[in-house]
Amino acid sequence: MSSSIFGTNLEVTGALSSDTAVYSGGGLGFGYTEVAQASYSATGGEGTLGVTYTATGAVTITLPEISTLEPTAFRQLVIVDVGMNSSTNNITLTPGGSDTLVGITGSGLIDDDGAAVRLVSDGGTQWMVGG
Repeated sequence: MSSSIFGTNLEVTGALSSDTAVYSGGGLGFGYTEVAQASYSATGGEGTLGVTYTATGAVTITLPEISTLEPTAFRQLVIVDVGMNSSTNNITLTPGGSDTLVGITGSGLIDDDGAAVRLVSDGGTQWMVGG
């Protein structure tokens, strides 16, 4: 099952503009990783995933299993639609292992062009949307 996780159904509204800064402070890592392929598995060392592949096709990102992270609580991962085409080529976010994404059993979608989302681990088995 796939659910939109931002806006009315927690769906992201709005898009990044050229003067929008993305902050990943304290994230899984402090770096930027470009996602330029249809499938990507986050390892726990990234801070921001810039998804450029949406200009070409849909993307599936598998989130790291929270229990494998150190520390497990309040780890952050920012995902940005840099390809500016996720309304057509959605970004599917799939939690690792038995983790959930904002309480959804299954995957969530980023489906708004230029959208960005910050996920924060709860230290247990849930990725939450951070503010």
